[in-house]
Amino acid sequence: MSYTPHPTQCLAASCEVSSSTQRRDTPHQTNWMKQINSFADFFALVLQRRAQRRALMRLSDTALADIGLTRTQAEEEYRNSFPLL
Repeated sequence: MSYTPHPTQCLAASCEVSSSTQRRDTPHQTNWMKQINSFADFFALVLQRRAQRRALMRLSDTALADIGLTRTQAEEEYRNSFPLL
């Protein structure tokens, strides 16, 4: 009697996954990757806004007046470090 390995036990690089398995795994992996990308985009946005607020605090009162802000308004914006979107 000869031994035939079960298809799921094949670990060789030449093994192919059945199309039904690919269809089942792809949406789950895509959804997971979308969630990771969404979180990364949100985190990048938070870091960008934080850097902009820090730059705002480094401006002089004259420069703030040029863009139409007071020092008090700039400080309020600086304290708003994690806005809700």
